[in-house]
Formats: sequence, structure tokens, C-alpha cells
Amino acid sequence: MTNTAVIDMREPHTGMKRKQKKQKVKNPRKEAIKLILALTFLMFAFSVAVVIFAEVFHLDLGDYNNNLAYLVGELGVGLTALTCMLAAKKDTGKGLGTMVKLKGFDWSIPLVLTVFSWVAGEVCDHISGSVLSNFMTITPNEDSPVTAVTVICSVLLAPLFEEVIFRYSFMGILKDRFGKAFTIIFPAIIFAAVHLYNLQGFGNVLIGTLVAATIYYHTGNILYVMLEHAIHNALCIIDFSKLTIFGTPLYHERSGFILAGTPYFILNIVLLTLCIIWFVKYFRPRYCLTQSE
Repeated sequence: MTNTAVIDMREPHTGMKRKQKKQKVKNPRKEAIKLILALTFLMFAFSVAVVIFAEVFHLDLGDYNNNLAYLVGELGVGLTALTCMLAAKKDTGKGLGTMVKLKGFDWSIPLVLTVFSWVAGEVCDHISGSVLSNFMTITPNEDSPVTAVTVICSVLLAPLFEEVIFRYSFMGILKDRFGKAFTIIFPAIIFAAVHLYNLQGFGNVLIGTLVAATIYYHTGNILYVMLEHAIHNALCIIDFSKLTIFGTPLYHERSGFILAGTPYFILNIVLLTLCIIWFVKYFRPRYCLTQSE
């Protein structure tokens, strides 16, 4: 009996190969942006969960005199930091411990960085306020009362959680896929935005964060920015509005914008100039140029 079976001479698995060709190759840059946006969304999701928790237990999160409410509010940031830390480690293969460097610790960096980010923000405040106050009015940012819990949250927990999120996690995810400018600027914009300050406060946080992120980018040592962040938040607890220089108050208000008095503004310009000189003459040769080599 003649075998009439048809022999298929086509290349095996052709259909499978066609399916593979149709599959799009993932873009590492797009995947990094998607991951960061997802983690940012998760931050808001945790915040919503905290609000629901507070409603169930009748906690007023807007009452900063309620220490328990303040701690619950910080819980959302802590959960975000933990999630971001795990996601960044999985994505980059580098644990948080690799960014904690005690050997060769340069104490001049966190100290000068504190001054640098502070005076840069103050100069930005004065210039933006002087211009924008002629065209608009804003509501001043609210000051939180000073208690043991608020000090712990702002000086210890916030620097720890926020630097893990925005420097270690976000910058770490971007660094191997994007250039220096985008790696520094994109997380800084998100960082300034999530603080929900007014327009002037947004500019202050943004310019200070850009300075800190630049230092972190070149050193890879998260301790520097954590220390700067902690000292900065500790300084924010002090009521500088009652201080004067040569009889002139440090600040005055116009249309809701906070402007620096002339002596204080000049002092900030001098300090900012010295910090820029430190960056160009000291930091850049030791960290920026050696890193590029």
C-alpha cells in the first residue's frame, strides 16, 4: 500500500519564530520610567491607605499636635521606602548597603552641602518671590508645631525614608539607563512635587534637591545626603523670622511670598559663592573628574 502522508519540509518551529519576531523588544529607558511612575503612584496609594486607616480610628492627620496622627502619616512614607528599596535592589542588583560608605568618609561634604542647599534655596526664594509677588498672591506654607514626635519624624525618619526613595531607588534605577542630567533632575522634580508646598516652596525644595542629588550622583554615598537632609530639617524647626541682621529682619512677606532682608540676602549670596568655589576647586577634582576617568 502506498504511503500518501504528506511530508512537511518547512523549517521546524517557524510559527514560533514568527511569534517571537512580533514580540516587541522592551526599551530599558521606558521600563525605568514606568517603574518609577509606578512606585510614585504606590506612594500615593499608601497615603490613601493611611488616610482611610486614620478615618477608621478617628485620627485627624491635619492635627499636627496629635503625635499618633503624625506617626501614622509617616507610616505611608516608610512603606513606600521599603517597597522602593526592594524594587531598586531587584532592578539594579545593588543593595542599599553598597551606598553606605564609611571608609574615607569626607566630613566636609555633608557640612558644605548643608550650607550649599540651604543658601541656594534662600536665594531662589528671594528671586522668585520678588518677581512673582508682583503678579500673584499665594498662601504661605503652614508651620508644624515642635514636639518630640515631630522632631523624630522630620529629623530622623523623613531623611532616612525619603533618601532611600528618591536617591538610592529612583536615581539608582535611572543611572545606568540615562545621562547625568535626567538622572538628577527627574527624581528631584517628583521629590519637590510630592511635598505639596506652594509655588515658592516647590522652587526652594527643587533647587536644594538638585544640589544634593548632584553630590550623591558623584559620590554614591547616601550617608552624605541623609546627614544633609537631617541637618536641613533640624534648621527648619528654628523660627528664623524673629532673627535680625544689623536690625533688619531676616524675612518679610509680600503677597504671601517670603523675601529675604537685604543683609541676609547678601550673606546668602556670599555663602553661595563660597560653596560654588568649594565645588569647583575641591569637590569636582576629587569626585567628578576621577569618576569620569
